[in-house]
Amino acid sequence: TKNVIINSILNSENNFVYSHFGDIDTPPKLKSNFQWIRPYFLVGKKNKLCSHNIVAALSNFTNKKIFEELYHKDDTIIFSLFKEEFGNFQIKSIYDYQEYICNLYNSNYYITQGQSNFLADAYYNGKYSFIYPDFNDIECLANSMFSEKFKFAKCIYDFNKELNNEIINTNYNNVDFLHEKIEKEL
Repeated sequence: TKNVIINSILNSENNFVYSHFGDIDTPPKLKSNFQWIRPYFLVGKKNKLCSHNIVAALSNFTNKKIFEELYHKDDTIIFSLFKEEFGNFQIKSIYDYQEYICNLYNSNYYITQGQSNFLADAYYNGKYSFIYPDFNDIECLANSMFSEKFKFAKCIYDFNKELNNEIINTNYNNVDFLHEKIEKEL
C-alpha cells in the first residue's frame, strides 16, 4: 500500500512530475531521478459566444461556499462533473473540454480550487487564476502555495473583495509530453 508506493518511487529510474511548473521561467529543482512532464492542454481562441465574466472549474460539489458565493455574481459559468441550470449561473459539463477551454480563454476571471489540471489549463491559456483552496486535498494546497509564489494565481477566501487580474506570460521549456518522453525512452 503506502510503503509499496514509496518503495516504487525510491527505486524507480525515472519519476515524472506532471505539472505546468516545469514550464515556468525558473522551475523548481527536482531530486535526481525526477523529471518534469508537460500536461496535455488546449489553447482557446477569441470567441464572443464564450465570453463571460467569471468561469469556474470544480472537480466536485463538496464546497457549497463556492456555489453560494458565485450564485450572486453576474454572468458566471461553472464547469463541473454535473450539468444543471440555476438562477444566476449555468453548470456545464467539464467533459465538454472544447467549450470549457473556449470559456476559460475568454473569461474575465477564472476560479478553481487548486487542482493541477485546472491550473495548467489556465497557465497555458495565459489566464491568471483565483484559487479558493480545497483544504481537504494536499494537491490543491501545494498548488495554491506554489501558484501564489510564482504569481500565477491568488488565493481568495472572501468573494466580496475585488478580483484584480494580473498578466501572466506562458513559457515553454525543454519539457516533454508523456508520450514524447516514452517514445524517447523506447
